[in-house]
Amino acid sequence: MAQWKTLGAGVALSALMGTTAAFADVTATDVWKRWSDTAVSMGQQVSVGSERREGNTLVLRDLVFSQATPEGGYSANVPELRLRERGDGSVEVTVAPEIPMQINATPTEGPATDMAVVMRTKDMRTIVAGTPEAMSYAITAPKIVLEGDAADAAAAGSAGAGGVPVKFLVTMTGNEGAYTVDGADVQMIDGKFTTDAIDFTLSGADAEAGSTFTAKGGTEDLSLTGKTRMPKGVDMQDMAAALAAGFSSTGAITYGKTGYVMDFSDAEGTGNIKSSADSATLDFSVSGDGLSYAGQGTGTQVEITAPTMPFPVSFAMQQAAFKFAMPVAKRDMAQDFGLKLDFSGVTISEALWGMFDPTAQLPRDPARLLVDITGKAKLVADFFDATAMQSGAAPGEIEAVKLTAMQLNVAGADLSGTGDVTVDNSGAAPKPVGAVNLRLVGGNTLIDKLVAMGLLPDDQAMGARMMLGLFAVPSGEDTLTSTIEFRADGGIYANGQRLQ
Repeated sequence: MAQWKTLGAGVALSALMGTTAAFADVTATDVWKRWSDTAVSMGQQVSVGSERREGNTLVLRDLVFSQATPEGGYSANVPELRLRERGDGSVEVTVAPEIPMQINATPTEGPATDMAVVMRTKDMRTIVAGTPEAMSYAITAPKIVLEGDAADAAAAGSAGAGGVPVKFLVTMTGNEGAYTVDGADVQMIDGKFTTDAIDFTLSGADAEAGSTFTAKGGTEDLSLTGKTRMPKGVDMQDMAAALAAGFSSTGAITYGKTGYVMDFSDAEGTGNIKSSADSATLDFSVSGDGLSYAGQGTGTQVEITAPTMPFPVSFAMQQAAFKFAMPVAKRDMAQDFGLKLDFSGVTISEALWGMFDPTAQLPRDPARLLVDITGKAKLVADFFDATAMQSGAAPGEIEAVKLTAMQLNVAGADLSGTGDVTVDNSGAAPKPVGAVNLRLVGGNTLIDKLVAMGLLPDDQAMGARMMLGLFAVPSGEDTLTSTIEFRADGGIYANGQRLQ
């Protein structure tokens, strides 16, 4: 997975080559040298068919950028790259309007894939200005089109005759970007890229299985921002070493309304999927201090029609959010980690409710699932050290876990909880010490309704109530609470009663 992230960065570097001029000086020759050096430092191979001067313009033709990893590779063929010195200390970079690329994947599991992609642009240019110590560039691209055809790539040989033909077309309109690069020994890169709209179409067919699909959709108001600290000489193929040298990167992605419609057919019939959302955000950061991702989406709606379903089903979600953080570098001290999931305002269609609750005995209130966990862990190996991670030995140990919040609210019942546990790792096996507090409201009422609806047999309902009686105590009308303790003697207690 880490190799594909690096590979994807390389594809983007070659595809949007106008933007990479930001790593350049203010003369055409130095622009190209800095750019090619940066590509090589990221693990790419660069070849140039011809290089010549035409007045104030450096012209390079028949360039090839390629990269190979155990999980795949890519190559981009650039017919022409022009770097024109404008006479004011800046350089204008333009590229050929059509750039073919070949991308292949050879995962350890699953079939190999091979795809031919063509990037087409019109009036795309990058202006590089500044000094060798502090450079800036501005990108304008009214339209960028990416067209791919897996069927052609399969015919070329890599995927083989068994490849499933897939075609896609992505159109990005209103593209603008602005970046600055400051520093020599340590480059500080700060930039933003915006796109007014992205539209796509996708289609595929499997003649052997007799199935086809088509999809069409898009998104509005895409914005990407990022800051990167890159020490000189860093090898991005070795992420553990790069982080140890001081490499770091943070970024954010936001976009507005998005959606797609997919139609499919197979031997059982035809179907349709419709999906839409109001907005979404994604934030990420990576450094020697840790790796983190956080995202949030609002106004999600999905409707599915399938030949195996008696009627269309749909669901909606007011908000879906997640946050994940973990340490990545080996250190003597414990470091923070965390995981948060929050799915709120979840509803399903009345038709789906009617399948198991036709008389509406259960409340139709929107459901929620919330889990918020933080803790401390000590790594004994670098997370990005592939050899250490594949050795089979535990990469570290957890020293503390805190359940900051937990809630499951569905069908009129509400389960919530908090907890705080430390872990003693001095013995042969980790020993937790602490407690988890739980509260259930409406549990018995839900069991009664499920029995009345015929969804829960009486004997199973009795067993559920016995389990609740074992782990919980009454503390109000249809309210149960429970304190699960993990004590230093190794015992596990529920409300003071020893379970183990």
